[in-house]
Amino acid sequence: MTQGSLPLVSVIIPIYHGENYVQEAVRSILNQTYPHIELLLIDDGSPDKSGELCDEIASSDARIQVFHIPHQGVAAARNVGLDHAKGDYICFFDVDDHMYGDMIRLMVSAMEKEKADLAICNVFDEKASGLGGLLGWHIKDKNLSSETIRHRLLLGLDPQVWRKIYHASLWENLRFSEESHYEDLHINTELVLRAKKLIATDQVLYNNNHYNEQRIGLTDKPQRMVHELDAWLHAFTLAKQDKQLAIYKEYYNWQGIRSWLRCYDMLPHTLFDENDFAYTALFSSATLPITNRPVKHSANHVLWYYLATLEVLRLSVSILKKNELEYTEELRHMFQAAIQVLCINKVCKQVSEKKEKEIRTLIKEGRSYKKHLTIAQQLMLTLLEEEPAGIIEFKGKQYIKKGIPQND
Repeated sequence: MTQGSLPLVSVIIPIYHGENYVQEAVRSILNQTYPHIELLLIDDGSPDKSGELCDEIASSDARIQVFHIPHQGVAAARNVGLDHAKGDYICFFDVDDHMYGDMIRLMVSAMEKEKADLAICNVFDEKASGLGGLLGWHIKDKNLSSETIRHRLLLGLDPQVWRKIYHASLWENLRFSEESHYEDLHINTELVLRAKKLIATDQVLYNNNHYNEQRIGLTDKPQRMVHELDAWLHAFTLAKQDKQLAIYKEYYNWQGIRSWLRCYDMLPHTLFDENDFAYTALFSSATLPITNRPVKHSANHVLWYYLATLEVLRLSVSILKKNELEYTEELRHMFQAAIQVLCINKVCKQVSEKKEKEIRTLIKEGRSYKKHLTIAQQLMLTLLEEEPAGIIEFKGKQYIKKGIPQND
């Protein structure tokens, strides 16, 4: 088969702070055993010599095109590449990574044979541990069904675009969100839904290096965490609207609230009050059972935190039950979170009566798996009037009858 009769593959590389990597990246692509390639280098306003190097490299090979844009981030750079790509297939590549020589030939050949819209390969990761450095979802069987691959990808296990090759038709009227720093996760669901046929190979064909942590121009960890939350909430919203995603709705909700909790645990609380995007994502999108949304600078934020913890555990138990997996430990933690919520709510009074009854049911379910209660748990249950007989009052203070010295 001549080069002219082969499908054209467009390889898109966004570049930021890439002067130490761009020459090797281009060599990795041009050395592919598949000959019919166009390479689009997107200089995302990089302040180093990346742009000059791109122009110099392109001058010696007609397959290379260079686009210079003001710095806007990896999503905008990839979108420029998509706007100019002429290929039958689309492939994304990070400037500090390495593509093994047969990757494009093997994957495109399989896609043509199977008439597939999306192909995914195994990837080696310099920072990964276990499985010999294999990253994310380790594909052990090259004969996975299309629906099995779709299920794995819709669970968000591997949203990265750089270990895949896409048929160009998947990208018609679809682009990366330039507002989200978790652009891969944000777009993954829609791409997988569009693909009619998906294939996988168990071969390791891509190397993810992490050498250039500045390649996408993002050093703001708080913003990335908030945008991860936004991406899961976006998937949850899609699941509420699309029948194909209905079975994933509970899972996306679980992931979204887990992400919410990570934000609350790790980010400064001033972020919630001063950053409108963060506040909206954290306090209006989370599906939590509360009567009134806490106002900014509100002490009721802590109630939201424990409600979110309880909801994550409730969803965990539900998902594990459905899959006939062990969930005893999650029930014990659910019991702890439930009594904390109701104790805090005695002060905040934000949870509806209906929801309070549901939470008390969760307490009873979790309590049946608790052989021993901590002193704090006994006190909280007593406060909730679940086990009032276990408490005494001594010198104006309350104590549990068993195990508490009363001579202070």
